[in-house]
Amino acid sequence: TKLISECRRNREQRRVMPDSFRPSKYSVLLGRGKSNINWVGNRRLRILCESHLNRYASAKNRVEKSAIVSAIVDTIMEACPMGGFYRRDKGQWLMVEDEMAREKVGCILRDCLGDKYKSSTKNKVAKRKE
Repeated sequence: TKLISECRRNREQRRVMPDSFRPSKYSVLLGRGKSNINWVGNRRLRILCESHLNRYASAKNRVEKSAIVSAIVDTIMEACPMGGFYRRDKGQWLMVEDEMAREKVGCILRDCLGDKYKSSTKNKVAKRKE
């Protein structure tokens, strides 16, 4: 377990952005709150996801859906010079790993197709009201 925690610490150190870092208008910010939801890069991501929604909904299997998610993540990464997906932790900006970025994109796509997925936010809220 000591080796595992050391590897995690080293991996996080590589992801810490310099103090001078400021997210660009293409950056996607992960986390809760209106400031992240309304961030220009997050709104761009939602628009980008909506443009791929029909293809995602008609994808026949997980491999096709994964390819669509990868294309969206790649588009964001190309638009943003230092990465694309960030989160703030203890006053520092961290670049998140591809896995977390893919998770964020997949979540947005499922939320847009709320009536089709039990894991969508829309469905979860409806279940709580029942």
